[in-house]
Amino acid sequence: MKKSFLVFTFLFLIFINITNGAGNFEVIDRRLEGNINWTFMQFEASGYAELDPNSTNIATNELLTLKKAEENGYSNLTSLIINMIVDSRTKIIDLIKEDSEINRNLFEFVQNAYKSDLKYSGTKRIIYFLLPFILGKDSLYSVLKLKRDYTNEIKVDSSIPNKSNFTSLVIDCRGYMINPSLKPKILNPYRQAVISFDNVLWEIIEKQGFIKYICDITGLKALNNIVGDNPYIIPAIGSYGINNTDIIVSEENIGFFFGNPKNLELIKNGKIILLIDKNK
Repeated sequence: MKKSFLVFTFLFLIFINITNGAGNFEVIDRRLEGNINWTFMQFEASGYAELDPNSTNIATNELLTLKKAEENGYSNLTSLIINMIVDSRTKIIDLIKEDSEINRNLFEFVQNAYKSDLKYSGTKRIIYFLLPFILGKDSLYSVLKLKRDYTNEIKVDSSIPNKSNFTSLVIDCRGYMINPSLKPKILNPYRQAVISFDNVLWEIIEKQGFIKYICDITGLKALNNIVGDNPYIIPAIGSYGINNTDIIVSEENIGFFFGNPKNLELIKNGKIILLIDKNK
């Protein structure tokens, strides 16, 4: 009875904060090369170059400077991507070292970035780039050769059968300084995966990604199309992995969610949201 009361209190406080909370909910990894927006799944970078002060041909000088700025932007965008985290042990640069085809795929992917703006600042020319994780028929997932033609079923042995129908799974991971990644795992206390990348339908991943990250509860409203009206909100009880990407949840909490087989469809359809710590 006491445990039920504590769970109710936790959920009640969460929903009070959803109503009254305010602030930026986007998870943005800010780096020297640019930003990775993990909530809306896009890269933002810029490239710049200075006009040649010794050039006498104004038009040629301008064109060459813009070309250099563009090349610098593509370089920054590439550096931003290859250093992002894939899973608990791996970064994209590790995959490139193992498979040169991924490097070629990534080059083509970066070349499709949108040149979103051009800024003139004295003799400096700055070009801004925007590149979504999912771009038309291509996506960062397919670039990394993560495509598959199967979906692993979640193995459930729940001792808490119930008829509770939820609309999504939300895990509050705040306090554990989780690093966002492309393929995080949700683990039980024995470090066994209860939810992983392979449990979500590939067509869903290609459409919206695997997991959504937010750093403020107001994001639950902003992502209502994924969260729905009746999310199952539970706290994480730990984190795991060299890159600190994986989340540990209690057997009781995840067991209750799996107690209704209908909720397994939520996982297949990528209805998973991780609430992590504020942007650094």
